[in-house]
Amino acid sequence: MLLTSGGGINIICIPTSSVISQPISTTTELGMPSKLIDVFSNSCTKVTNHCSIKPLSPTEAEGLFALTDSSRAHLSVFLPWLDSVKTAEDSRKFILDAEQQLQENNGLQLGVYSDKVLAGVLGVHKINWTNSYATLGYWLGKEFLGQGLMTSATRYLVDRLFVDLEINRVEIHCAFGNLKSRAIPERLHFKREEQIRTECLQGQLVDHYVYAMLREDWLREAENCCN
Repeated sequence: MLLTSGGGINIICIPTSSVISQPISTTTELGMPSKLIDVFSNSCTKVTNHCSIKPLSPTEAEGLFALTDSSRAHLSVFLPWLDSVKTAEDSRKFILDAEQQLQENNGLQLGVYSDKVLAGVLGVHKINWTNSYATLGYWLGKEFLGQGLMTSATRYLVDRLFVDLEINRVEIHCAFGNLKSRAIPERLHFKREEQIRTECLQGQLVDHYVYAMLREDWLREAENCCN
C-alpha cells in the first residue's frame, strides 16, 4: 500500500523477520534454490527500525524522479546515467524495466526507505546463475547519507542472496574516489580483490575497486557472531 505526502513517498510495511542468516524460502517444491521473486515480493521488508526495502512500483515514479533530481549534484560525479533521467517518465521506464528484470530472474531494483520515505535504490545489476555470482549497486539521496541506511539494506540483501538463493559470490564495484560507496563493502567485511584502471563502470571510464564476498565466508562470520 502506498501513501503520498508532501511530494515524497511513504509506505506501509508488512513486518517480517530481519534476523540475519535465517532462510525465508530456501528452496522451491522441486528442491531448487528460490527465484528472486520468491524472496523479494512486492511487500515491504523492515530491515531495521528505521530502514525498509521493497521492489519499486510504477506508482513511485514521481517520487523517484524527485529524489534523483534533487541529488544530481552529489551523484553525477559517479553516476553518469543521471543525464538521461530528465522526467518522471524516465524514472517510470526504469521501474518498468526493473519489474521485467525481476520477472526474468536476472536482477532486481529495490527502493530503500527511511521511516517509510524513499531514500535511495539498491539493486542486483547483474546475476549469473551459471557461475553463481551477483553484482550489486546502490545510491542514496543526499539528505539520507550518514544514517547507515544503505549499509543495513545491503547487509540484508547480501544475506538473502547467500541464504535463500545460495549464490556463491557477491561483488560490489566502487570508483576509487567514491569513499562513501566503498565504505559499505568494507563495513560488511568484503575483501578488496582487484584494482582495475580505466574500465567502463556504469557508462564511464573510471578506475575502480572490486570488492567480493563468498557465501562460505559470510555464513561462517554469521555463525561466529551468534556463538
